[in-house]
Amino acid sequence: SLIADQHVEVTHDLIAQRAIESLTEREHEVFELVAKGMTNDEIGDALFIGKATVKTHLNRCFSKLAVRDRAQMVVLAYESGVLRPGRHQP
Repeated sequence: SLIADQHVEVTHDLIAQRAIESLTEREHEVFELVAKGMTNDEIGDALFIGKATVKTHLNRCFSKLAVRDRAQMVVLAYESGVLRPGRHQP
């Protein structure tokens, strides 16, 4: 039913929002930069951290956000409003 579908969508959105809020400040920066299409090397350069540290933050993001890859992370960033079409630059 429509009401059940809306409930599932609202519940999913709330869970996603709470997952995003659970990220540390640095993890959130990595999340945004991944969503903008940056590579691990580019993220490391932008944040002045090493490649291994980027991978650590990225893996924590995957876990906390319950996504399995960068593509799902990008979708989540747009669906949650962290990024909006046409409003970012790598």
